[in-house]
Formats: sequence, structure tokens, C-alpha cells
Amino acid sequence: MALELWFLLVIVLLLIGFVVLLKVLRSAVTAVLGMLGLAIILFLVFSIVLYVDGSRLKDAFEGDKLLLLTKDGVVRAGIRVNDLKSVTTRNMDYLDAEELSSANKLFTDEKYKDMRGEQDFMMVFRYKAFNGTTGMELEEHGITISYEEIGLVLEEDDLYDAFMIIMSDERLTSSEKEQKIMGLEQDYESIEALRAALLMFLFGDRVRDEGLGFIVDNYRSENLVVHPDFITIRLLDNLPGFFKNRFLGGEK
Repeated sequence: MALELWFLLVIVLLLIGFVVLLKVLRSAVTAVLGMLGLAIILFLVFSIVLYVDGSRLKDAFEGDKLLLLTKDGVVRAGIRVNDLKSVTTRNMDYLDAEELSSANKLFTDEKYKDMRGEQDFMMVFRYKAFNGTTGMELEEHGITISYEEIGLVLEEDDLYDAFMIIMSDERLTSSEKEQKIMGLEQDYESIEALRAALLMFLFGDRVRDEGLGFIVDNYRSENLVVHPDFITIRLLDNLPGFFKNRFLGGEK
């Protein structure tokens, strides 16, 4: 009789344990499913936010842009542009001396929204962002300018002296240099116009070769300030391939 009672007691305990185990397992499964569902929801929300933000970035990048170039922390060149392909040295909308002075003060105070003004997107590049540029050709003038010479021109405030920096080819005679300078004067009415043209050529060449990857790389290396800021730029290097292809056009 005692043995039967003990046997029944074991069975009861086993049943109780089984029920408790089922509840624990059910709770664990429910918790896992809940966490999985939450993760899916968060992923969907993140994807939507990223898609919208990325679309805004592409629209801004393809819209009216303010491009600025700094050297040694000073804004030295600026240009307002929409389609780089349609911009020439004769019709570019560059920032004059007064506008550059104002932009430089706002840049120092980090008032980026005021700097951007009515433009859709602003990019402020440090000169070193274009490091590695082998040279730039002013084809209509038959002149090639090196990266180092561009840096010297950015620091120069006198237009004629800037032209002389560009005319560094020792094979040219004095009369040939003067003739080329006369041609340059027809295209560049001020030192600000010349610097803006250099910025336009530099930016156009790198973006044509590297796409938005050029923007992302320099943002990450702190050679670029953008406004407005975009989540996509911050995260693009860590995103899946299909996101990168959408915003970088498959290029890097």
C-alpha cells in the first residue's frame, strides 16, 4: 500500500513538473516570438526611415547645391549649382568676396543652416578631401594645374599672381604667358571666380569617378560638412548591398 502511494505521488509530481515545464516553455516561446516580432517591426521601421531619408538625400544631391571649399579652416571658394554638366566658367554662380566673408564667419560659428540659405543641400569640403588629384586641365587654355598649384591659388588674393602660379610651365616664354593670361582674364573676372572654377572642376571630376561614395568617404574622414545632415550618409558604409547600390549607384 505504501509503495502504491509513493508511486502515485511520483506520478503526481511528474505531472505537476510537466505542467510547470509546459508553462515555462510556453512563456519562453512567447518571449522569443515577441522579441522576434519586435525585431521585425524595428527593422521595418528602420528600413522605411532609411528609405525616406535616402530619397531625401538623392533629391537634395540632385537639387540646388551650395559647394564650398576651405583651406586651413578658411572658406576660400564657393559656387551655387544644380546640374554640374550644364555649368561653365562663363555662367557659374560663384560667391563673391563679400559672400565668402559672410560664409566664413558663419562657418566659424557653425551656423550651417544660415550658410545654406535657400539651397537644398550644402557641402563644405576641406582642401585635403581632393588629395590624390593628379592634375586638372583647363582645356580651352591648354593649361594643366597640379593639386599643389591649386592649393597655392586658394591662398592667393591677387588674380594676376594666381595666373602666374598657373603659368608655372618653364617652357613658356614671357610673351606666351602674357597671351595665355589674356585668355584667362576673359573667363575669370576675379580671384573668387577662378577659385570657384577650380572647385567646380575638382568636385565634378571626383563625383563623376566615385559617385556619392566620394561624399560618404569624406564625411566619414571629417573632410566634409553637410547640411542638412542625413542618416544615410552616416550609415551607408554599414548597410546591405541593395541599399548601397541604390544610393551609390553601384560605384565606390
